[in-house]
Amino acid sequence: MVDEGDEFKSFRVLAEISPYPVILLDGTTISYANTKAVDFFGADCKGKDFLEFLDERGRKFIIRALRGEGANFESHICGKKVQLKVAPVKPGKSVVLVQLSRSTDFVYKKSSKTHQTRLQL
Repeated sequence: MVDEGDEFKSFRVLAEISPYPVILLDGTTISYANTKAVDFFGADCKGKDFLEFLDERGRKFIIRALRGEGANFESHICGKKVQLKVAPVKPGKSVVLVQLSRSTDFVYKKSSKTHQTRLQL
């Protein structure tokens, strides 16, 4: 499952203070879930295939992200619309940040010089 080395301990400290659900995937299997993720996905989420939680569109994105490309996309999990941010950390392992989405959460602003994303609170 999860390697408890110094690298993981540092990650775990950061993940546990996150206001968002954070999971660590080993392939598509959830090998670590912070407290917020356990609250969101359920106490028995560790060891489950993350693909089971995603809609079809989400499955396609997560497979691509697991190939090392990373991804930032919306999906539906547990009946809720969420924003997922996937970052590969080493071959076969990825970190997933889950943010609940509402239509007013993400406002995309384009200008001719830059693209900015800001969070409306």
